[in-house]
Amino acid sequence: FFSSRRRHTRSLCDWSSDVCSSDLERLDKLSWNDSKPSNSPSSLVEILEREDLKSIVRIKKEQGVEVVQSALSILIAGVNDFFNLPQPMKPSQIKQTAELIMERYYFYKLEEFQLCFKNAMAGDYGTIYNRFDGAVIFEWLKKFDAERDRAVEIKRNAEQARNNMYEIFASPAMQQVLNSVVNKMEIGRAQRLNSSHTVISYAVFCLKKK
Repeated sequence: FFSSRRRHTRSLCDWSSDVCSSDLERLDKLSWNDSKPSNSPSSLVEILEREDLKSIVRIKKEQGVEVVQSALSILIAGVNDFFNLPQPMKPSQIKQTAELIMERYYFYKLEEFQLCFKNAMAGDYGTIYNRFDGAVIFEWLKKFDAERDRAVEIKRNAEQARNNMYEIFASPAMQQVLNSVVNKMEIGRAQRLNSSHTVISYAVFCLKKK
């Protein structure tokens, strides 16, 4: 999606003084590398687990509202171009949609929006019939949010399973069992060594006798 950044600079300038070409140039130089989605995550669960990926509210706090607004607007503009409809979203509509997304989905990471739009472009959320606007995007986000809830539940269950396993092995009863197993292994090892020593001693005795 971000490869089309410069192609949209001229039309995005119509957003008034809030986000224009000079803002995007400043964004390129100062902040873009820190805020743009990475291509490395391959699944929603992986995105949720990646602690190095920032939520948009964190990016907003660290770099300012314009950075988040510009990143979301460029993502939306890329989808807008992809469908190539007779009446695409206007720059003002893109800007307003980005602002609403920032308010409602502030806890999302940019990579999650990228994945949501990628799924939508692949037809996972239905077919577009000569209409693409903010309402369509929010319908996508509702469906994506349901997927996200399931992914969060999977992540939570996996973490709980790991914690339960740790608690089991850390319990006094399990420690006692493990110590008993280790002791038996040590005793068995010692017995095998003693047995080997006896065999070797007998062999040496036989050789000396000859």
